[in-house]
Amino acid sequence: MLESCPTLTSLKIYDVEHSPSSESISYSHSRHIRDLVIGLSSDVLNFFAGGSVVPNLNCDKISFASIRFEDTEPIGKLLRHVDENLHDLGLGFVNHGLARVQEAFCAHVDLRHNTQLRTLLVTHIIRCTYDGTSVFRMEQLPQILRTMASPHISGITLLLYIDQVEHIEDFGWAALDNSLSAPNLVSLMEIAFCIRGEMREDHLTVEAAIRLEMPQCCANRNMTFLDCW
Repeated sequence: MLESCPTLTSLKIYDVEHSPSSESISYSHSRHIRDLVIGLSSDVLNFFAGGSVVPNLNCDKISFASIRFEDTEPIGKLLRHVDENLHDLGLGFVNHGLARVQEAFCAHVDLRHNTQLRTLLVTHIIRCTYDGTSVFRMEQLPQILRTMASPHISGITLLLYIDQVEHIEDFGWAALDNSLSAPNLVSLMEIAFCIRGEMREDHLTVEAAIRLEMPQCCANRNMTFLDCW
């Protein structure tokens, strides 16, 4: 199907698996794609990270949705090959087995190769619900941020899902504050927190709580807080 779209510039693939193995298919027009979104599609991800496709990729915007353990190695390969072409990166992780997925991501993905990166979006870095049974957080986020080496990074957006503000203090804000204020992000001008959940309509309460936890960013960065659907 993709072969019939030689001038395709934007491609979103979600929850798609290919059988037989994606190694048996080809896509000769991948060089035209500028905006690529892949989620829950391991076969397709492996195909795009494979030797016949990735040398031709010139994407300046890539988003990986619902990243699973088995996705981390091909993501690392793909990002190494697009290196200086990439300007905007989006990352979203599954919440099941998040710690294991994060560890694998840090082992396989090195953002130091992406020296022209301008913006980063990370979804659901924290989730706080009423009953406390669905609380997870991206404990490896500071480590991921420390691998960034682009002198052009100007904006980072972090999405939070919060039903109650009480669990916010459990997140490792000090480490995040340090990593977002580190010298490798010297050009970072704006940090945007996008609030979802029941607290999105009272994001001023969330804002006050987070600002208390992140004094360095409050002093040195422009922090914005948005309610998001």
